[in-house]
Amino acid sequence: MKQNLLILVGMVIVLGGIVILYTGSKNPATSIQQSAVANTASTTTTATPVASTKEADGSTVSHTAALLVGRWESEDDSKSVEQFATDSTVVHIYDGTQVGIDSWSVNEQSFTAPDATGGPFLREESDGEMLEYGIIELTNDSLVMTYLSRGNTMRYRRIP
Repeated sequence: MKQNLLILVGMVIVLGGIVILYTGSKNPATSIQQSAVANTASTTTTATPVASTKEADGSTVSHTAALLVGRWESEDDSKSVEQFATDSTVVHIYDGTQVGIDSWSVNEQSFTAPDATGGPFLREESDGEMLEYGIIELTNDSLVMTYLSRGNTMRYRRIP
């Protein structure tokens, strides 16, 4: 299962690189006026959510988690689908086949990049491995997030 997830992540990264080369942009996030910079020596990451509604207690976590629930198709690869469930599981699907399942949570602060600002952050865990994303944009129809370890941006659209 880990190998399939790594293959899926690798494919998304390669497709992201192709999109960058095709569009001629060195930073695809600039088109939505967001930035995410990851530096492994001293991590400083900025991921500003475009659509976040604060709860009465000032938190965006429950609102963000509620918006994430559902099926999301990659805009770069229509065979790649992420399905977030209310039980905090995310199923990774490629070409109609389940290739992995992880647990997920939304947090106001980053676990992998403690100096990161501008959450919320999406954390996925499987077999002790953790992947973390800065959520740049989240609406009823659109999800844009940046993988904090590498800085690549992924775009999804909600599907039924």
